[in-house]
Amino acid sequence: MNAGGAGRLRTHRPRLVAADPGRVRLTNASIVASAVLLSAFCAWLMVTFAHADHALMAVGTFLALQTGLVAKGATSRERLLTTALLILPVVASLTLATALSGRRPVEIVGFIVVGGLATWVRRFGPRYTAMGMVAFLGYFFALFLRPTFAQLPQFFAIAACAVGSVLLLRLVTVSDRPHHQIALLLAQLRGACVAALGTATTAGPPALPVLRQDLRRIDQVGLAITGWQSRFATARHVDCDASSLAISVLNARIDTEHACVEIVQRREAGDSRAAELLTAPIADLRVVLRTGSTEAAVDGAAARAT
Repeated sequence: MNAGGAGRLRTHRPRLVAADPGRVRLTNASIVASAVLLSAFCAWLMVTFAHADHALMAVGTFLALQTGLVAKGATSRERLLTTALLILPVVASLTLATALSGRRPVEIVGFIVVGGLATWVRRFGPRYTAMGMVAFLGYFFALFLRPTFAQLPQFFAIAACAVGSVLLLRLVTVSDRPHHQIALLLAQLRGACVAALGTATTAGPPALPVLRQDLRRIDQVGLAITGWQSRFATARHVDCDASSLAISVLNARIDTEHACVEIVQRREAGDSRAAELLTAPIADLRVVLRTGSTEAAVDGAAARAT
């Protein structure tokens, strides 16, 4: 890489680090997409070799999609348990709809009752929300496809394949890797602070609107760290307790915002002497914030600050 390319990489790296890498979203999307494909393949096998109803292709595909989307939780293990439990309401709703088949008014009343219960159980949290949703979908499919009791085993099998596909893929990705998550979040926080500092020192007037975007990014990372602390025991993965980490992150956010705003105000006021005096402290602050700085460089910058 030439010098110009390396310089551009150093310039933009803080913003790239500070941006959300979307790893969690990518993992979830991959699980859902793979589960849909696996469930569709199972349905195709049943239709081709067991001569099952072709409608099972749509049932398996859509049920796997919804199972992957509605099974939520703070940790991978919670999502795994929620996914495993979803087979129960699906089987129950399919059985109920089949039992009521042939009595249209009763079927419609049952549909309303199932929909109402699915809405009511949302008050108990994400797990019950997911169970209510798939119960409603199971009843919906049975209401329109009208399977007989002889066909129910095929519907149960395709429901098990749909839920099992999501469950299998969630088992593969069950590890939350909390230490890796907090390391990434702290790197994002440092990168966001460096990016905001760069905007404050280099952006042309008016710089405040541009700076606010960088400060919002810092706040977003701070909230993500708070969310991480709500799911994991901080002291097990970081060399401090939960309160100390929360205070340190909050101080970093507030201090960075105050420093950046003051730098912008002094620059726009044309205070050249203040700009000269701030050059060395800003350079030291960048050294402390950058993840690649050596321990000696950080100690030297901290010593000069005191």
